[in-house]
Amino acid sequence: MIKAGILGSHDKTDEYLSLLNTMNTFKLIGIHDLDDKRVIDVKKRHGLKIYTHPDELVQEADALFAAPGFNSYENLRNALRKSKHLFIDPPLNYNNQETLDLINLSDEADVVVHIGFPHRYNPAFIAARPFISPRVRMIHAHSMKRYFEDSKSIHPVNDIMIHDIDNILSVVNSEIRKISAYGMSTSNSSPDVVNAIIEFHNGCIANLTASKISAKDIKQITFYNPGNYVSIDLLKHKAYRYSKNSDAEMPLFSKNFSDLVRECIPVKNANELEDEFNAFSNSILQMKSPEISLENTSQTMQVIQEINSKIKLTSNCS
Repeated sequence: MIKAGILGSHDKTDEYLSLLNTMNTFKLIGIHDLDDKRVIDVKKRHGLKIYTHPDELVQEADALFAAPGFNSYENLRNALRKSKHLFIDPPLNYNNQETLDLINLSDEADVVVHIGFPHRYNPAFIAARPFISPRVRMIHAHSMKRYFEDSKSIHPVNDIMIHDIDNILSVVNSEIRKISAYGMSTSNSSPDVVNAIIEFHNGCIANLTASKISAKDIKQITFYNPGNYVSIDLLKHKAYRYSKNSDAEMPLFSKNFSDLVRECIPVKNANELEDEFNAFSNSILQMKSPEISLENTSQTMQVIQEINSKIKLTSNCS
């Protein structure tokens, strides 16, 4: 079994702990966090060993799950020098040289560095991918997070839109031509709603909206192909393909909506986070490159940085 440790915590730490404790590929050995109150709570509910110093945990673990507060370049560099496998939660604020250095260190240490993008493993997205044309012309993504008082620390780009960007870049096989972005704030401190438009050289245009002040949670993305379009609900795990009605016999499990035919795309019942953790452990056990690595997520982070820089110029945030 792979001895795993948790470095830092975030809103999904409980889910991480519960899941890792049930998996037969990982043996959870402990956690280190700077938040003493949260650490005590974790110990009560999960009976987990608390490491007072991160180096102790790094030394004893085979693999580390690094929360955003611990995924700095210096921390990861230290872990890689000790030949530890890494599961890193974005956002990743490394410059090009730092990213290259981390990639080289992971190659030298012969370890796996997996970047946490669970929506890449969303069962509805996986089911719909074969129906998305390589010549997809337009993409609309809407990610709205229900507002709570503790939502103030959430960033609509770094924490919400980032997952849509990763999914879109994994589908569109083209270089980016132009990025535009606009932000709106209700408090003049940080953006609450962000709209970004990514134009690709092959003519595809992706329009993304992310909000942290919604009345309810929404996470939907639509891919407009030349002859049809694919609509995905990542929260409800549903996917459909819409096409113009014709005289041909309607496909099985389809419905007629006026002059549109909606075909239901079968979606398997799956846990996206569990599938991502399994992909991480499989990469370690089989010593193969992870699907979501530092190399193939560097473009996602560059897009994030450019969107954030454009927001400062267009939003009403001070």
